[in-house]
Amino acid sequence: MQFQRPRRLCALVAICGLMLQACSTPGVLVTARDQFKYGSTEAAVQTLALAEVSSRDQLLLLMDTALVAQAAERYQESIIAFEEAFELVDELDFISVRDQSTALFVNDWAIRYSGELSERLWIHTFQMINYLMLDRADGAAVEARRAVTLFDKHGDVLDEDVLTRYLMALSFEAAGQFDSASVEYRKLNEQFGINLPTRRSKNTRELVVLVASGFIEPKLAGDLIVDINARISFPFYPETFQREPDIALFGNAQLLDTQLVHTRLLPIARSALAKRGKAVAARHVLRLVAKNQIADQLQDQDELIGAIARVLFLVLEQADTRSWETLPAWLSLVRAEVPAGIDSVDVQINSVDEFSVTDHSRTVVLKSKPGSLTVDMIRLGVSGPDQSIPSP
Repeated sequence: MQFQRPRRLCALVAICGLMLQACSTPGVLVTARDQFKYGSTEAAVQTLALAEVSSRDQLLLLMDTALVAQAAERYQESIIAFEEAFELVDELDFISVRDQSTALFVNDWAIRYSGELSERLWIHTFQMINYLMLDRADGAAVEARRAVTLFDKHGDVLDEDVLTRYLMALSFEAAGQFDSASVEYRKLNEQFGINLPTRRSKNTRELVVLVASGFIEPKLAGDLIVDINARISFPFYPETFQREPDIALFGNAQLLDTQLVHTRLLPIARSALAKRGKAVAARHVLRLVAKNQIADQLQDQDELIGAIARVLFLVLEQADTRSWETLPAWLSLVRAEVPAGIDSVDVQINSVDEFSVTDHSRTVVLKSKPGSLTVDMIRLGVSGPDQSIPSP
């Protein structure tokens, strides 16, 4: 017995050590996210292109790759990565029995990350932007229909995302699907009091500027001590201060009339996390029962090993804090009809977060064709140079 004990202890500690190593976001994603947040977009693109992660984190890699590629003006690469992410989400809806079993013994990090409901929606949000930037309205309309399906199924969580709803309507409108556009604009009017836009005349040019500012707060781990042998660790989004940006458009130095729509992503992400809270709690309870049973069995054979197992199981209980951290804190859309004779518009933005005040200005050249829609995007980062995304 004395000879067997050290070997058992070493095996138990080694197994738990390996499991704990898996309880963190892969270092390559952390590196790429830091590069992106501090202005090194191209470096982040290269880091993600060479990144290798386990199947547990494949969706995070795809979503980060797609969003950073968009910021680097690589719209087609972004489209491909977002489409792969969408297909993977569909596949991950059928979580394997092995994933569930491992999660019941280890923790939720063992499950392949399948995205919060909010993140699944934002795959389509940014994909619509990609297609609109490339003047491919039909592709944007396809993504809008995919988003409609999510709103229909999970409106209790997603309905407050007014910007995505507006982007859906705009995508349908740009594709000439006016009946579908009218449905979405009407919902915006009924739920948020947003005025219905008038249909563009053949002689009127319009400008839509999308602004992504700041970065969404990452999930943190919270702990609840049940007793000396039981701890529940749960993910949560912390509160933070990031004011919606002030955006103004000027043509020939004159302030233009605009329609302005904002969505703060954090409350929606928090609602999505809360919706699956019951499932997370149920796994916690089952996991506590399973771990206690294993510890009891080990303690019956060897009291010391059983006691050590309880401690290691307690340490192993780690909240799954994975999330799509390259998302902005705010998404804003400003829309204006541009009077005849104005060929460029000056955009002025003031953005405030916990750490800095950012003033940004740029000039957008309008498409010359009468009745056209010009779409432009600006990405404001937390620090480092502003990341601006011009129309092609």
